[in-house]
Amino acid sequence: MALHRLSLVVALLLSGCPATTRNDPTPVASSPAAPAQATSSVASIPAAADPVSTVFQTEPAKDERLEIRLTIEPGVETDRVPMHVAELHFRNVSDEQVRIYLPVPEAFRFGLSSIVFRPEGQPPLAVPEPRPHGYVVTDKDFHLLEPGQSKAFEQRFTIDPMARGTRATKRRPGFELGAGVPVRWVYENKIRSWVGGKRSVDGPTRTLFDGGVIPGIWKGRLAVSGTWTVPR
Repeated sequence: MALHRLSLVVALLLSGCPATTRNDPTPVASSPAAPAQATSSVASIPAAADPVSTVFQTEPAKDERLEIRLTIEPGVETDRVPMHVAELHFRNVSDEQVRIYLPVPEAFRFGLSSIVFRPEGQPPLAVPEPRPHGYVVTDKDFHLLEPGQSKAFEQRFTIDPMARGTRATKRRPGFELGAGVPVRWVYENKIRSWVGGKRSVDGPTRTLFDGGVIPGIWKGRLAVSGTWTVPR
């Protein structure tokens, strides 16, 4: 019997398995679990906005009655030549009606609403080009803004005029793709009334608003500026 027990102990030692009894309170250690492999994740970083394809806009300028702001769309419209579209934004920031003077035809606004681009080392570009006559002002050119109301007016311009003597367009120097061009918009009005009967090359002027002070008319000067990144 003793010989049988000795043979059993030897067999267990040779097999490498620890001998345990049912009364041994110490649990058998289990093999440690393999550590979970770390997963790597790269944070998604949004691409920076392309300044050539985004809307340009200035910081606003305002007084106690009126706020203005200039924006330029990145796309072009074709009207014989590629045309860019600027928008003139007006907002009544007062508690009373405000009336702004801005000729409806875009071509006759210079001196009242003047946009000037100044490319480095090149002559400035005035938008619109100055036109001293060619239009008779009406009451439709005086736009009413209720308290808190905003209105925007388009102002088209080109940096790709037709080359002289041809039907082909040619990019103005200083307005190459991606160039940063300083731009400034000045809105200024000195008119309080519009009395008719004055002679002009376009005929006699009309009497507007009975010749008296135009109701709610805004007078003053506001200017905004920024750097326009030239798109296509």
